[in-house]
Amino acid sequence: MYKNIGKIIQIMAIVFLILGVAASAVYGIKKISEGIEVREPYNKYLERKDYHDKYTKKAEREVFLQAKEKSNEIITIGIVAIALGCLVFWVLSCFIYGFGELIVKADLIEKNTRGQISENPPTVEEKTEEPLAAEQG
Repeated sequence: MYKNIGKIIQIMAIVFLILGVAASAVYGIKKISEGIEVREPYNKYLERKDYHDKYTKKAEREVFLQAKEKSNEIITIGIVAIALGCLVFWVLSCFIYGFGELIVKADLIEKNTRGQISENPPTVEEKTEEPLAAEQG
C-alpha cells in the first residue's frame, strides 16, 4: 500500500482536481438555475398587459424589480463559483502533485545513495569505444 506513495499522491491530486472542478461546476450550474427561477415572476410581470399602465401599483413593480436584481446576484454567484472553484482546485492540486513528485525524487535519491541504482551509467563515448577495442585486439 505504501510502496509507491509518491505516485499514489500524484494520482490522488489528479482525482482531487477532477472531483473539485466537477463539484464547483455542479454548484455553479445549480446557482445559475436558481437565479433563472427567481427571475420567472419578473418575466411573467413583463408579459402582463398592464405593465406599462401608469396606474399599476408601484409596490408591485418594485417587488418584481427586486426579484430581477436578486436573480442577477444569484447568477453572478454561480458564474464566480465555477471560475474560482476551478482555479482554486487547480492550484491546490498542483501543490499536492508537487508534494508527490518530491516524494518520488526523494525515493530515487535514497535508492541512489544505497547503491540500488548504478552510480555511473555508461556514457555514449564508453559504449562506442568498447566495440572498437574488441575489433583491434
